Amino acid sequence: SIQKTYFSFVEGRMEKQEGSIELPMGRSRSDFRQFTTGADARGTLHKAETHFRVLKKGSKYSLLELSPKTGRTHQLRVHMKALGHPIVSDKRYSSNLALGFKRVALHAAKLEFTHPNGTRMTLEAPLPADFEAAKSLL
Repeated sequence: SIQKTYFSFVEGRMEKQEGSIELPMGRSRSDFRQFTTGADARGTLHKAETHFRVLKKGSKYSLLELSPKTGRTHQLRVHMKALGHPIVSDKRYSSNLALGFKRVALHAAKLEFTHPNGTRMTLEAPLPADFEAAKSLL
């Protein structure tokens, strides 16, 4: 069992402090490079689940901790867009380039898994400078 934790800045002020998103996903009918959660998907929709927790709120943006429970392509990006809070600077799923980001405002913070020898491993990546700078703007 692998557990992944991400930090992300999203558009808008999140009202719920935490929750789960359980929306099936599939490839977009209009653009094969994108994924979607709705009727505009072509082919089969696949189960996708993401848990979120708000770490900090601003008036226009929120900093979230995201934990995917399934591993679909673009899952976090698609789920946040479906909630109406797309990830900042995500050119594929949002047009909002903000908070000084020159990349998608998504950071892989922690990975936990059981090594084949039975040892539980936890790998953590420090918060990058652009995330630290954006936190101070909220």
